Amino acid sequence: MSIFTALQSLFLWLATNGLRVVVLVFGAIAIDRLIGAGIDKFLARSVKPDFSTTADAERRRAETLGRILHRSVTIALFTIVAMMVLSELGVNIGPLIAGAGIIGIALGLGAQTLVKDAIAGMFILLENSYHIGDEIRLNNIAGAVEDLTLRRTILRDFDGVTHTIPNGSINSIANLTKDAARINIDVILPSSSDVRRMIVILNHVGSELASDASYRSSIHSAPAFFRIAKFDDESVTLKVIGEIHPRKRSDIAFEYRLRLERACEEEGIESVKIVWAGV
Repeated sequence: MSIFTALQSLFLWLATNGLRVVVLVFGAIAIDRLIGAGIDKFLARSVKPDFSTTADAERRRAETLGRILHRSVTIALFTIVAMMVLSELGVNIGPLIAGAGIIGIALGLGAQTLVKDAIAGMFILLENSYHIGDEIRLNNIAGAVEDLTLRRTILRDFDGVTHTIPNGSINSIANLTKDAARINIDVILPSSSDVRRMIVILNHVGSELASDASYRSSIHSAPAFFRIAKFDDESVTLKVIGEIHPRKRSDIAFEYRLRLERACEEEGIESVKIVWAGV
């Protein structure tokens, strides 16, 4: 074959198959960028900051989700394009497709649990169920979230024990630090006590705490008498409820109990038991 004939064949291929290869590659790049922009816009509208997180934290969460989704789409898109390009180059892709199908089936059967965990983790992030640092209860295990990935959630319970929970096995989620939280305190006193006087003290301590500059911004509703939770021949239990910032729950509950104990001592009220009924 002469050089002229070879060049002629090359130009002919470039004008037909080669042009299609260029269109496929640049078309895939353009589609990938459009999909990436679409994912970013969708997440920007879907992912909103809530009470317990900042706009910057939610922006980072949206970026993380965007990278995961965009990368998955990119891999799928360019895998298809690579097969089409090989076909244009004259490569028989039939065996490749058959082999990829067999491998895909094998991986799918062997990685069902992994895929289930990843999908569950994606929805946890997308739906803003919880973040690192939140106090939550997963499948009746309560603790603080130390790490969160698409595959698993790491909890450290209140005894210091670390629990690794696959996201796909989570059946129920209770977020103790999302939006507004409550302090739930039971005040137990002898049945012979002056209940009306005690209620006045409970409300006064809560009002003082809510007026304190150190706690004012974290208290949305001052701790106050809610109802009589229990009454019998030996004791009466008064329930105190207050709406507070979720991440200040323990601190404010402790401070309220401390101030209430001091107030009871100053008023000469004895045999009072103060119990935090919250988790």
